[in-house]
Amino acid sequence: MLNKKLDQALSSDELVTLNKLLTDRGGLSVFATHGLLCAMISGPHILPSNLWLNVIWGEEKDFNAMEEVETLTNLIMRLNNEIAFELRHHEYFVPLVDYARSFPFDDASLSEEQQKNIALWCQGYLKGVDLDVEGWQEKDGGELALLLLPIITIANTRKFKLSDISPKAKKPSTPEEDKNFIAINVSVIPDVTASIYDFWREQELKDTTVGEQRIGRNELCPCGSGKKLKKCCLINTTLH
Repeated sequence: MLNKKLDQALSSDELVTLNKLLTDRGGLSVFATHGLLCAMISGPHILPSNLWLNVIWGEEKDFNAMEEVETLTNLIMRLNNEIAFELRHHEYFVPLVDYARSFPFDDASLSEEQQKNIALWCQGYLKGVDLDVEGWQEKDGGELALLLLPIITIANTRKFKLSDISPKAKKPSTPEEDKNFIAINVSVIPDVTASIYDFWREQELKDTTVGEQRIGRNELCPCGSGKKLKKCCLINTTLH
């Protein structure tokens, strides 16, 4: 039986195992799951785990054994906590596009498999947004929509062709144009994902007051932990 602490990052082999457990049941791929969890953690509200677990697991709810349930839940929760940590510390965050956790963000030459997986990641992210779409729309004055644009673009682009999103184009896009299009949109996904996370944390900050006094990010958290607000309740979305 798998029994690892929930703060332990998944290994490459465990990512493969999680992907197989999910896809064999008709659930999301591990890449789409990573994207969905990113959106869920970044968003305006903490959602009940059963809501997003049902989306990840898929239609098939019958498990072969309790051990399978425990293994699947452990892997998903550990991935969730890993993402929460990475989003708090932007320098560590990279969307999951292969089991080795590599990604050539400084290189437009993605493999076909990485192209497919980054599209799955973006599609998963948008599924996460859809879980609380009213919340995401509540305080957006246009900034959030702009940040989401590269994710929406990659999620809806077939075979990474620039002409796919420009049906009125007079002629098909060239391979070089497609390459540049991929590079521009994909390269900004880590930054826009981190910026979306910060957007909602800033919204929380605006709503955080003690009596008449507003609490700054660098001030002590009112919960009494002794930590700064930005490192405590403002970002406390990790499941324990």
